[in-house]
Amino acid sequence: MNYLPLIFPAILSFSACVAQRQSVAETEIESKKTSQVVPGLGEETLEEDEAESIQKLIELVEFQASQIYKVMTPAQKEHISRSKTGDTVRAVHTKSHGCVKGGFFVNENLPADYQTGVFQSGLKFPAWIRLSNGAPGYGPDKDPTSRGFAIKLLNVEKILGERLQRDQLRWSLPRYQGQGQDFLFLNAPAFPVKTLKTYITFTENLEKGGMAPLTTFARPDLRAAASEARAFLGMITQNVESPLEISYFSQLPYQFKDRAAKYRIDSCAKNSKLKKNRRQQRNEKKGDDYLYERTRNTLEDNGETACFDFSVIRQMDPVVQPIEDSNIEWLSDDKSIEAAQRYASGKRKNIDPKKKFANRLTVARILIPQQTVTAPLSDSTCEGLSFNSWNALEEHKPLGNMNRARKAVYDHNANLRKRRESPIVADEEHHQILQRLATSDQN
Repeated sequence: MNYLPLIFPAILSFSACVAQRQSVAETEIESKKTSQVVPGLGEETLEEDEAESIQKLIELVEFQASQIYKVMTPAQKEHISRSKTGDTVRAVHTKSHGCVKGGFFVNENLPADYQTGVFQSGLKFPAWIRLSNGAPGYGPDKDPTSRGFAIKLLNVEKILGERLQRDQLRWSLPRYQGQGQDFLFLNAPAFPVKTLKTYITFTENLEKGGMAPLTTFARPDLRAAASEARAFLGMITQNVESPLEISYFSQLPYQFKDRAAKYRIDSCAKNSKLKKNRRQQRNEKKGDDYLYERTRNTLEDNGETACFDFSVIRQMDPVVQPIEDSNIEWLSDDKSIEAAQRYASGKRKNIDPKKKFANRLTVARILIPQQTVTAPLSDSTCEGLSFNSWNALEEHKPLGNMNRARKAVYDHNANLRKRRESPIVADEEHHQILQRLATSDQN
């Protein structure tokens, strides 16, 4: 879907509101100060009529997927057929820029506060990584949309079982045991909407096309609407030269020991050769599949290794870093979170103005080495894979309203796509890649 007609009207409509409003964190904190019930660290709160909202969202996603299939080309339909996923496609993140193999390397000497689940010092996991456009369908890469990064760690039971007792390994949902550990990311720190009901309205408006999505933000609660519009526009208008060289964010929270956490990954490519290539690419014409072409150019033609640092942002305060409102970016700068917490607490005496919150830490590195990058419509293996935030160890259980909705929606869509039920394991090439990367200079 082409969002270009929405961008400039949206900016004009909300510029005055955004200019006058306080920071997102302060706005939401102000509204929560009047609440008598403040959730604890890692504590979830159900929305009103949440079950009904989730069911409505499932129906919308199923309809959306069926509409995508109707307008697909014969080549695209043939690709889906080879992938053995029936005649149902991914309702979102349909188009891939490449599905590649890589390694996930947990830092040595990780602090005890950060060792949980797959984050155990020195562990190495083979992985599948899928890069994608967030929009439904196979539109041109130059159309404004979000960008996705999904990673599936493989052989989790075997590798963790050598470090921990096997009876300690539990999945968020038992049916996913043997399917690896998935992490999902988008190219912006804040989710575009605050509640499931708003998300449903937004999805319905997207289906209508034209200027309809703008009506999602035309409502009495201007501050909330402005925050959502800013997050949405910031995500879809980001200038992406290559999907291998930007930052991605989980946006949604996950269990992390006695609290919640969010994740982010940042490109750690600092090669002068890469910078030179990017300067040349800025002057090149961007074709419909330019993000795939640049992924292939980096990994296949130039033989480079893509690199990302994986960070954890721990929840330090349930008001400043709420679980149920993913439109709020979790602050990770020491001074920022301290100021926000002091604002939230008023003159609460137990806040030490000199206290530092070391709440963000790089815990692992993702390396994607030189390899053949199969054209998306020829890659039936990746199309058959399912990436789901609930495909996770219990230690990384998804939290919050949007994740609870994801559980039902992703399951439903995956079942329609006839997701394979057999365990997903690393092949010999994965093991060779992992061994080679373990001794590389970038690890």
